[in-house]
Amino acid sequence: MLVLSRKAGEQIQIGNDITIEVRRVSGNRVALAVQAPRDVRILRSELKESALGFDGDEEETTMTIKLSDLCPQTAVSA
Repeated sequence: MLVLSRKAGEQIQIGNDITIEVRRVSGNRVALAVQAPRDVRILRSELKESALGFDGDEEETTMTIKLSDLCPQTAVSA
């Protein structure tokens, strides 16, 4: 495992197609921006197990996740 230190605004390049940027650091939370081709699946580790159930050879399934579930601080009132 490679461990890197980055400050807000700095990036990490993975291969030719994937860029990870540290957007902000606040206390013990870090906001990351990931730029990758559409065919690259990007999941938070706690969602990986849930998503494995959607990879079967059966009919296509769509998994819907509300933005507020992923980033509670960005929840918008209707």
